[in-house]
Amino acid sequence: MADRLSIKRAVGAVGGSAGTALTNLLHGLAIMQWCSQREYGVFAFLLVTQALLMGLSNALLGSPALIELSACEGPERDDRMRSYLLVNLMLSFVAGLLQASVAWGMDAPTHTSIAFGFSGLFTTLRWFGRAYGNNTHAHHRVVASDAVYTAVGLSGIFVLFATNNIGLLQTAWLNAAAALLALPALSRSFHRLQWSALLSVFGGNKQSKKSDVNGRQASVWWIPFREGFQRQGQHALLGVVATEATANAHPYIVTILLGSEAFAPLAAAMLLFRPLAVVNMSLTQVERPRLRKLIHQGLAKEAQHSLKRFRILNLTAWLGNVLLACGILGFAANSYWKEPATMPIFQSSLYMLIIIRLLSTFRAPSSVLWQAHDQFRALSRFTLYSALITVPSTTLLAYFSGAEASLIGILAGECVLLYLIMGPRNKKLLNEH
Repeated sequence: MADRLSIKRAVGAVGGSAGTALTNLLHGLAIMQWCSQREYGVFAFLLVTQALLMGLSNALLGSPALIELSACEGPERDDRMRSYLLVNLMLSFVAGLLQASVAWGMDAPTHTSIAFGFSGLFTTLRWFGRAYGNNTHAHHRVVASDAVYTAVGLSGIFVLFATNNIGLLQTAWLNAAAALLALPALSRSFHRLQWSALLSVFGGNKQSKKSDVNGRQASVWWIPFREGFQRQGQHALLGVVATEATANAHPYIVTILLGSEAFAPLAAAMLLFRPLAVVNMSLTQVERPRLRKLIHQGLAKEAQHSLKRFRILNLTAWLGNVLLACGILGFAANSYWKEPATMPIFQSSLYMLIIIRLLSTFRAPSSVLWQAHDQFRALSRFTLYSALITVPSTTLLAYFSGAEASLIGILAGECVLLYLIMGPRNKKLLNEH
């Protein structure tokens, strides 16, 4: 086994993620240029909620499923994985309903809200398919799925540009179509288990009940997921919610307190860092299974080498994204953001986000290391402490000082989280496991 994250796999992960990020970036730019500031605020807030849903998928399904896949093999593993695939279907439908409800609650037309609902459903469904492919080392299928998503998304947006037919409705349906058409490119075992999981529920399985570890009666399909949730998922879920509060409290707080128009200039700055977010998430999906395997084989030195390269790749992505953002700010700021009244808010938000994204990018590999050590409880505690600082400070700053000031609260939370995860005391504790 190689002692480091291979260049080929890293390039595949970054390349597929870059295409997905570019698609999302162009969709956002299209809405920003051709629609109102309020409509762009709606679109940007839905992007934030979609990222949250991806994080929930990682916590509830991705992390526990990785442990299931490494703990057993053969028919037993397939039987247990069907539980996660059925929960993925449920989560995807919930995601669709949530996206539709949020869009409708922000005064989007009903048919546009429905389109965003389908987009949320198919995007969330595909996200766990990507995690399954990476966890089973079917990386080429993940790259193929990303390529299909990119091809459909980019060609679609160019058609909308050419026909001058850009709007929330069109971009929502385009994203839904891209995610749906990218699903078949995922690994065959994922689709086989997905269909057999459905048949096991709706086919009238005679042994539909059995006792769980506590002696309680439960549906057979539900038990593996529940056991995984009790071991890792509940702590990972708390960590995701607390991390979301640390890193992305301002979209929710600013939108609720000040409205989607006030959030729009912040969202325009955040959109420029969308490529970094997608690349970081994909690199995490690729490296987390490898890092866990190295650690459980006792290859501590090799794990440290892999972690070092992981951090270098993340920081390289940050640097590239900063150069892109600064290039737009220096040469095309007025073309990118066409609202002179809120241009100072956009600029100050961008400068703050450069620092915030540096801190989150630097600590992300260490967070994955804690996950690889199965230290979900400790990691969730760290993120909770950070959120207890971020949420009240962000709320007060947004209310009294305006939308861009809310980012100071996010920066404070990131500093606390970086210290807790990478501080000397906790590093020593981690090395003892």
